[in-house]
Amino acid sequence: MTDDALLKQIDESTKAFSRHQDDTLRSILQHQCGVHYLQRYLPDIGDHSLTIDAATFRRSVPLFCYDDYVDYINQLADVNNYNVDHDPCHILSVDPLICFFYR
Repeated sequence: MTDDALLKQIDESTKAFSRHQDDTLRSILQHQCGVHYLQRYLPDIGDHSLTIDAATFRRSVPLFCYDDYVDYINQLADVNNYNVDHDPCHILSVDPLICFFYR
């Protein structure tokens, strides 16, 4: 591929970056809709007809620091003492936990 062709391909793929970002967010939210953490902020996330754009997501799901996730992380680490009515595997992600580090 020539440099000009590569630059044209990059230019074409970045013209609709906003749509690509919204599509990616929608895909992630559809995949992660059963996550306990997200249901706290987006209670209707399980409704697949619901469309959430990036602005709504940023407004509804604030980004926090580690201290705000520590209880969830501890629940994942200590499945035997898990007391919530949710699958412990779906606290922060529907994907299986592969590895766990405390640091």
